[in-house]
Amino acid sequence: MDKDSELSITLGTRSSDLAMSQTGIVRKKLHSSGINSTVLKLRSRGDADLNIPLYKMKGNGVFVDELNSKVLDGTVDAVVHSAKDVPSVIDSGLEISAVMERASPEDVLISAVPLHRMPEGAIIGTSSIRRIRSLECSNRNIRTADIRGNVDSRIRKLKTGEYDGIVLARAGLERLGINENSYPLPLDEFVPAPNQGIICVISLKNSNISRLMKTISHEQTMEEMRFERMIVESLDLGCSVPAGILCRKEIDRYVLTVRFYSLNDRRSIFLKNEVKGYEDVEAVVDNIRSMFPSDFGYQLGGRSGKK
Repeated sequence: MDKDSELSITLGTRSSDLAMSQTGIVRKKLHSSGINSTVLKLRSRGDADLNIPLYKMKGNGVFVDELNSKVLDGTVDAVVHSAKDVPSVIDSGLEISAVMERASPEDVLISAVPLHRMPEGAIIGTSSIRRIRSLECSNRNIRTADIRGNVDSRIRKLKTGEYDGIVLARAGLERLGINENSYPLPLDEFVPAPNQGIICVISLKNSNISRLMKTISHEQTMEEMRFERMIVESLDLGCSVPAGILCRKEIDRYVLTVRFYSLNDRRSIFLKNEVKGYEDVEAVVDNIRSMFPSDFGYQLGGRSGKK
């Protein structure tokens, strides 16, 4: 590692406090392996336009592609992302070369009272179509409204009375050291976004940088991410599809939980299966297709899980 210890890797990231905190976690892991790193802050279209809800923006990965391009053109050696923002298909010259150990994947409601005690007409802020549908299916009294901006600005909007509650990922709050009054949303009912709670690193495929990154990657988290991404890729899911997908290792097995919400009413479909490998995940894909209603307001894309 003497040669590697002299190497300094340039990491690209968004400029938000959360992105910088997540990049700091990667830098700490690299440093513990004797690898130095510097950070270059990058800006994307998703950061620039805060007026359009994320799920209405054209294309998947609005924060991702522009940052990834900086790896391809040599501006940075690697970029750090929240894995849930990374679309299932990225440039063929790139790869997810490392993931950090997964933090809690659950969503939390920041508010004065839990969801079931929200008064009629209460407004919950979220920019996620999945969260919108899960909230509306869980409590008929509440309304949802779009909210954009970083975590601090969303909390400020809550405290000034624009919203009665906001939904955020627990992992982001913990990484920022934010301790607001909050209520956990049960994982089976509010199945999180695929890869929620995972920090990933993207670099040039089969490069020296990728080989170095793989030495700091967390194996269990990588497997959970792959199983979840396989569902996303097989069904060609984007951010406009109200779906939650979560894979967690329980002792000596992986358990895959999936929930799809209707856009037309309060229905959803729910599956929870033990998976030991990719064939089991393919079976889950086929099961989703076979039970998916035709009147949910959207269609599943992609290929069948069967080969």
